[in-house]
Amino acid sequence: MLFRSVASLAIGLATSLYQRQRAVQAARVSDEVTQYLVDMLASASPERHGGNWPTVLQLLETSRDSLDKRFADSPDTRLRVLEVLVQTYRQLNRLDAAVALGERLVADSRQRLGADHPRTLAASFELAQSYHLKGQFDLALGVIEPLLPAYRRLPAEHREDLLMPALSLADANYSRTGRFDDAERLLEEQRRLIESLPADSDWHITYLNHLQVLRNGQGRVHEALEAIRATRPFWSSTRPEDQREVLTMQRNVIAMEIRAAEYDRIEERAAELIARMDRLLGAGSSLAQSLTHEIARYRLEVGRYADALAQREANIAQARAGGAELPSTVLPLRAQRLMARSAARAAPADALLAEARTLFEESLPVAPQLGAQRAEVWLAVARVALAQD
Repeated sequence: MLFRSVASLAIGLATSLYQRQRAVQAARVSDEVTQYLVDMLASASPERHGGNWPTVLQLLETSRDSLDKRFADSPDTRLRVLEVLVQTYRQLNRLDAAVALGERLVADSRQRLGADHPRTLAASFELAQSYHLKGQFDLALGVIEPLLPAYRRLPAEHREDLLMPALSLADANYSRTGRFDDAERLLEEQRRLIESLPADSDWHITYLNHLQVLRNGQGRVHEALEAIRATRPFWSSTRPEDQREVLTMQRNVIAMEIRAAEYDRIEERAAELIARMDRLLGAGSSLAQSLTHEIARYRLEVGRYADALAQREANIAQARAGGAELPSTVLPLRAQRLMARSAARAAPADALLAEARTLFEESLPVAPQLGAQRAEVWLAVARVALAQD
């Protein structure tokens, strides 16, 4: 009896000590992250930047270079700061930086916390989402697909914040890589889960959007358009956190109408939508850029080749102004411009073929980085070659 009492007391003391140590560590990490942010903001004084006020991106670039040195003895704090930076870069549409930091965050989190830890799974989702937003759909699947069993094993409280986003991201990338049966299966799993969520959950809107992506990939364009138009009731939401999603749904309606050859006031409506995107997200957001790509597609389809080329040139200029450098961002844009140049007969055949050959040769050594987008680049090269006989 005495032994049991002593053992119970020892276990209780050990548990209490462990919990206290965790609380102390969490407080220290919080303090160090706060100080990091304070120092970063304090560094914005003009005298440190040649008399100019730096941008948020300039502050981030400077601060991230000091991570290893500053937190050499605080790996937990470095992990938390990386989490903040990855989300910030993604939200600022700096996807090249988000991917580079995201790859490091996933590796560090796996080593520090384990592959199945909720924070590691959250970091993996962020990385896969950045790949997806860059159009590297097979790379996104390479991250998220092997982890789906781990997401499903999470406690019920993580269903909306981790499981549903992971399933949703996986089905979107299945659709975009032609794995339609897998996308159908995951969409059905999500539909069943949605029935168990609160009635005010917005996941049914996401479901309709992803159903649209799948049906479009299957060539069932009018069914896709019907699915995305079914999100219209959601557009009236006045909640600030819904406004980006509302703009996304409206962008997708225009994109599907172009594919269905329903062109009523298409450019006028697109211009109005881009203006609203600029007001909410700032000029040059990834959402607005994606809509201008659709307008270029429309202009090609209706034979306005010079206008389509002008839009493709503007897309490249905008990407360069935003600091895009990775081949996975730049080469697909150049491929789209090349097709527009060919359609507009903007250069002699020999010059277009030389441009196509250069683009193809540049794509070969970076094919793994391009992911599924290498198909877009190579198809553009083939189409231009065929067009020039």
